[in-house]
Amino acid sequence: MTGNPGNRPIPDAPVASGDFPSPPDWLDDIALAEWNRLAPILDGMGIITPADRVAIAAYCQAYSLYVNATRDLSANGFSAEGRQGSVVKNPALQAQIAAQDQMAKWGGKLGLTPADRARLAVAPGDDAGPDADVLRLLS
Repeated sequence: MTGNPGNRPIPDAPVASGDFPSPPDWLDDIALAEWNRLAPILDGMGIITPADRVAIAAYCQAYSLYVNATRDLSANGFSAEGRQGSVVKNPALQAQIAAQDQMAKWGGKLGLTPADRARLAVAPGDDAGPDADVLRLLS
């Protein structure tokens, strides 16, 4: 609202080659579905190149782990029977937490939150999809 009072350099928006990478064949079904959901969003941001393929795949595979761990927790609860018959924390809880951490790490590098997009100097595309209005408000 007050412009650039610190007179800091304003970064130019990155320019991508326009050649969105294809998904690796080792992604599982959940990760591939997430790749296909994210591809038009990331492509519309105009910052993704084939060099980003591993980062996108890592995010999508972390998402798949998160979904599977969450499903396990929903089905089996937060506790499990340990080796000695005692009650222990369900290992899926730690997997879920680790997946969330990886999603935050890779999602940040890809500009998947409003703060990350601002840091990358990227505005979301102006498409007419169901998320477009929300993305415009958040950027």
